[in-house]
Amino acid sequence: MVSLRDILNEVLPKNKWVRLGGKDLDQHRDSIFGMIDTTYKPIGGHPTYKSAQSVTTSGEVKFWRVVNTDDDPEPDAVIAGKIRKGNVKIGLLATDKGQAAKRAVVKHQKDLVGRYGYFAELSGRPAEIMLAMGVPVVKDQELIEDLLNAKEIDDFKWLTGGWYQRRLKDGKLVKKIMVGVPKR
Repeated sequence: MVSLRDILNEVLPKNKWVRLGGKDLDQHRDSIFGMIDTTYKPIGGHPTYKSAQSVTTSGEVKFWRVVNTDDDPEPDAVIAGKIRKGNVKIGLLATDKGQAAKRAVVKHQKDLVGRYGYFAELSGRPAEIMLAMGVPVVKDQELIEDLLNAKEIDDFKWLTGGWYQRRLKDGKLVKKIMVGVPKR
């Protein structure tokens, strides 16, 4: 017999960001991978997440948050990040493409990077959106270089206004900006 407690534990509360790890992350990995695949497919896919199994086996990502924005019990948006020198570096945002999920993930990222100990590296349209929302920009070059281990990054070059360029693992040269309030 299924207990009420079991039913309640399986359903994500609506419009509340929930931390996932361990069994909870494993339980939702198919839905999470589906969002990652849908979100990143137009740009050639996510470099780390190639299957649902990779959600639970990519050891560096320790920060997973999901939200349910509709009437089904599955997550509709996800934010994930790595721990970097005592900070959370947000590096993944994905949705099921629903409008409520898109709004929720943008708002939650804005809220997170406004907190002490959180930051994100952004480029392109995501950078434009966050900057238009007034998120704090990290301009301390020494701090940025330390958080990114810039000495180990190919073609790292400072631009102006907190912007820099660097080569990604796939060889692409990108212009980025760091936002948030990272710890020293």
